[in-house]
Amino acid sequence: MKINSIRCVDSIREQVNPRGLKQLITEYTTKDGKRGTEIITNLDAQGNKGIRTIERDIFDIVEKVTDDIYGRCEEYTRAFPIYNKGIFQSSKDGLKTYFPEKTLESLCRY
Repeated sequence: MKINSIRCVDSIREQVNPRGLKQLITEYTTKDGKRGTEIITNLDAQGNKGIRTIERDIFDIVEKVTDDIYGRCEEYTRAFPIYNKGIFQSSKDGLKTYFPEKTLESLCRY
């Protein structure tokens, strides 16, 4: 999500995830009415962070999940209409992988 498309930051909170890692969660609304969540997770004592961005449409349905961890950026989208279920994982190098048993909603649990 481009920073200049954010209209309003709805909330910012900190939590510790089930693995014991500190997270900063920012909920926001974009200028076109869509919603998003950015989760920044502190991965280790060296200051490495993972960033997960969840993009939702105006009906709050997940459209895309993007992970940026250790410089590796991956994007997850629904496999529909090619497949009836599952998601695609796309990487910067153009590699696209199909995961039939995963859903975008399962990636949004934090």
